Amino acid sequence: MQAFKTYFKIAGKHMFSIIAYVAISLFIMTMQSSIGTDYAETRLRIAVRDLDGSAASSRLVEYIDENHKIKEVDFEDGDMLFDNLYYRQVQYIITVNEGFSEGLAAGKTEGLFTVSKIDDSFAAQLFESQLQSIVTSAEALTAAGTDPESAVQRAVEAALEGIEVESVAEQTPDSQKSYVYFTLFGYTSVAILVVAIGIVLAVMLDSKVVHRTFASSYSPTRYIVSVFAASGVLAAATWLLLMGVTAVKTDGVLFTASTTPKALVNSILYLIISTEIAVLVAFVSKSVMTAHIAGNVIGMGMAFLCGVFVPMDLLGDKVLAFSRFLPAFWYEYANDMIFSMGDVPYSSVKFAQCLAMEGLFIVLLFSAILLVSRSKQSNKEV
Repeated sequence: MQAFKTYFKIAGKHMFSIIAYVAISLFIMTMQSSIGTDYAETRLRIAVRDLDGSAASSRLVEYIDENHKIKEVDFEDGDMLFDNLYYRQVQYIITVNEGFSEGLAAGKTEGLFTVSKIDDSFAAQLFESQLQSIVTSAEALTAAGTDPESAVQRAVEAALEGIEVESVAEQTPDSQKSYVYFTLFGYTSVAILVVAIGIVLAVMLDSKVVHRTFASSYSPTRYIVSVFAASGVLAAATWLLLMGVTAVKTDGVLFTASTTPKALVNSILYLIISTEIAVLVAFVSKSVMTAHIAGNVIGMGMAFLCGVFVPMDLLGDKVLAFSRFLPAFWYEYANDMIFSMGDVPYSSVKFAQCLAMEGLFIVLLFSAILLVSRSKQSNKEV
């Protein structure tokens, strides 16, 4: 109990530094959450070429431009097209073929488009469902005697009504605000805990302090357990603070959203990982300054590599392949599935896989902490 009390006495002495870093992290969290919460920011990046040039095909291109993001690409450069798709600069490439208008008038829907896509992409499936809805509606209208231009216009208007309903759903706190804050938790939890725990443990693990403690009746094992318990309490307080900010910023939706239970479970597992990272960094750091540097490097590094600040569908395959070896990747991937964001449709099997991978990182990090702790004990440092 003595080490436990000492832990929070030290934390109290450094409270200003801890609060300052928490405030900075919350400021970054709030600023980032204000970016990308509109429906427009969730639109797909699509490259379009219109070879038909008819009024009907032009209206279809206008629809795509109004409801998605048209990216300018060189359709004559096949390699560049492939690179844009491969590196997620565009999510779908479509050419409206010559004869589109006549095909609709004749009731022929095959061969209207030439497309390039990532086959298992959720974004591609979403866009194709919208496109199919327009083509099907326009075909029915032309069969009833409507000219192709008017048919496409009316089909687009019908589709826009669906998009309008969808955009309202996308802008709810459940699917947008909560997602943003849970995503940013992947950065703030690590950044805050590495610094907060690092500041305290840098003092508690100082050889002079440890030797004085062990000169009493405290055993090394009991000391380490007390340090872990106190770090856990500090981590739990951090989690409650971040969830409280999330609840306030999402107008209380955190308590009612259907996605909340899965998101909370995911965040708790990642909180344990963040705590273990913080303890491990403190064990290997030589000073408080080292802990500060480590907090920035680890927090920012995983944030940029694992989809916190940069959406996963914008990261290259090589980056994603590397980020799979980082715990933040599995937290963020699970998050994307929970809220059905980006190119990641929800799958209970894949969600369970993400949680299992986070559990594996918990075991690996705990093992690393024990290894470092025993090494220090053998060197008479702990």
